[in-house]
Amino acid sequence: MVERLLVKKGNGVRRTKGEILFDCLNVAVMVLVLLITIYPFYYVFLSSISGVRIAAGLRLLPNQPTLSAYKLLFEYTLLWNAYLNTIVRCVLGVTISLLVTALAAYPLSKRWLPFSGALTNYFLITMLFGGGLVPTYLLIKDLNMLNTVWALVLPGAVSAYNTFIVRNFFRSIPEALEESAMLDGANWFTIWSFIIVPLSKPVLATVALWVLEPLHGIPSVAVGVAGVAAFLGLRVCTLKEFRSSLNWENLVFIGTAMGLATVFSYTGIDTWVVGLVGPALEHLAFSPFLFVAGIALVTVALRFVIASEMAFINIFMAFMAPMAISLGINPWVVGIAVYAMVNPWFMMYQNPIYMAAFYSVDGRMVNHAPMAAYCAVYLAICLAGLLVSVPYWMATGVYAL
Repeated sequence: MVERLLVKKGNGVRRTKGEILFDCLNVAVMVLVLLITIYPFYYVFLSSISGVRIAAGLRLLPNQPTLSAYKLLFEYTLLWNAYLNTIVRCVLGVTISLLVTALAAYPLSKRWLPFSGALTNYFLITMLFGGGLVPTYLLIKDLNMLNTVWALVLPGAVSAYNTFIVRNFFRSIPEALEESAMLDGANWFTIWSFIIVPLSKPVLATVALWVLEPLHGIPSVAVGVAGVAAFLGLRVCTLKEFRSSLNWENLVFIGTAMGLATVFSYTGIDTWVVGLVGPALEHLAFSPFLFVAGIALVTVALRFVIASEMAFINIFMAFMAPMAISLGINPWVVGIAVYAMVNPWFMMYQNPIYMAAFYSVDGRMVNHAPMAAYCAVYLAICLAGLLVSVPYWMATGVYAL
């Protein structure tokens, strides 16, 4: 069998007819896929250099070639300002984000670091709670960053999620490399600069693509898959380690939980549930306190069914906003009540950020049971804040029956 497949001839290897046929078919299929992929871009280029609008259909040459469109485009000065701002934002944003993330992740990767648990919880809190749009604007204003590129770069420079991802990668690097470097007289910054960072190019490239996602539009899932392929291709981890060292049960649970939103949306369960609950809340509108409390409690209850936060907000507001307007209630009352209560984590699938943070450290950071109790306290505080706001809303006419 081996002699038939590998027939040596000189220094080369003569392939069988089956192998040659397979290679020919493989090349033909790949060329066809390449042409199908490239032609839409070529068609757009033909349209841009055609003097008269070309008809739909397969075309290989332009109609009345002209460069007038490009001349008009290049004369538009704001275009170059936009490109300059984009380039500056990309370069500064990625550089600062990777630098700060790697610097923060390296000490956190050391289990012997004093107060490492408290520091990890400090980062985790920023994943669960945020100041909101208005406080962020006021902070940027007080720092005199309005109308500057720093307002686009610095607020999102550090991501706790990215920091945890990089930290876990740093922990996978053998400590023997650092110990040998220290024996040669290297300090921590030298080890980080010349050993840790060069070995972490795959994860840093993945984080860079995540940071630039609003610009290049590549889904984070695709970036994650590409990162895994880079880990295997560059032999950062072997296929055997990839199969045995990962907690596949947790990954399957995360994937299933995060896919519930798509299932509910496709089957119409989310729309049906919200449409069923909406009329019941209408009967509570006579009492502002009962109405706001009802909105808050229904939000918490429905989040057990509708896993996606944004999907719930969009669907619930689509039903409740018209009803609030018909009752003389400002839709912002409903929106604020929903937004204040929409982020529980009684069950892990309710909060993908919390779930990702929990499993990124294999559950060693905290136990879920006390965190669920903290969720109840957090929601109670949010509900109290909403009820305290009701008299103000009534005094200002926002809630008026």
